[in-house]
Amino acid sequence: MKTLGNTVKFTSSEISYLEALIEINENLGEYWGNKAQFEKRRESVKEKLLELRKGLPKKVIYRCGFCGFPVKKDGTFIKGMTPEKTHSYLERNRNRCSNTINVNGECCPEGDEE
Repeated sequence: MKTLGNTVKFTSSEISYLEALIEINENLGEYWGNKAQFEKRRESVKEKLLELRKGLPKKVIYRCGFCGFPVKKDGTFIKGMTPEKTHSYLERNRNRCSNTINVNGECCPEGDEE
């Protein structure tokens, strides 16, 4: 492996973006050039991204203890979060999440009424 003198740094969102691109590529089954070499490089990149992710601080995800909707630590809504975005938010953060804490969310102020 060659080192070019500078260390390349990625933010967690950039790592998530690269991981998403790799996943899309795998789902499409597309590759360029020699398939075996392409798959070997892809796996190598995935391993390096995993190592980078291990070095990131772990993230705590707060969720409403009644409906499971992602919220802030104090139970208020996350700006721009909608029920449609919940799954992708949780998927994007699953590798970084070290803990999920249930709080009484703004979405269920009276708790579970069922």
